[in-house]
Amino acid sequence: MHRKALSYYTVLLGAMCISYSLGSYGLGRVFSEPAAPIPANPPLATTTLQPEVRTASKVIYLVDPIEVSEKQELCLAKNIFYEAGVEPLRGKLAVGQVTLNRVRADRWEDTICKVVFQAKQFSWTRNRALWNVTPTGPLWEASRLAARYLVMGVRLPEFEDALFYHADYVRPPAWASAEYEIAQVGQHIFYFNDRKR
Repeated sequence: MHRKALSYYTVLLGAMCISYSLGSYGLGRVFSEPAAPIPANPPLATTTLQPEVRTASKVIYLVDPIEVSEKQELCLAKNIFYEAGVEPLRGKLAVGQVTLNRVRADRWEDTICKVVFQAKQFSWTRNRALWNVTPTGPLWEASRLAARYLVMGVRLPEFEDALFYHADYVRPPAWASAEYEIAQVGQHIFYFNDRKR
């Protein structure tokens, strides 16, 4: 890792530690979902982690930023929006992380967009009218920001191996097993495996 990048991560981790300390005293609650819209395609170098990403989970970790096209990042943001747009940041990051985990796994396609639009994977894609629509509004901007954080390398450690999830208000799918359950975030229950394996 380059010395400049190492210095960046050192400063960032220091800031996260301070933020976590504040959160321990109940001060972390002052951070909320971003209200101001983010640029349509903010350059990676100028996008910084806002306080809410540091309080989204007690612990986050960073991997190397991933290089993706604007189209691929848009697919990630749309999947986050339609699957977890009303969830807090932690829920958005978890859904996005599942998407990226599937790109790395052999069972799914090898790009973000192909994973998102693979048949019978994410329920919103059944509505073809949504495929070419770009959402708007605060929830969309928050979803775009969550996607950008993931592209920058932000990860939630408890979802490192998460590959599946379903909403808690539907009957558990046949593939769901408590044996493979990781955690519930908002209205989604996450799993690292399914009964088919």
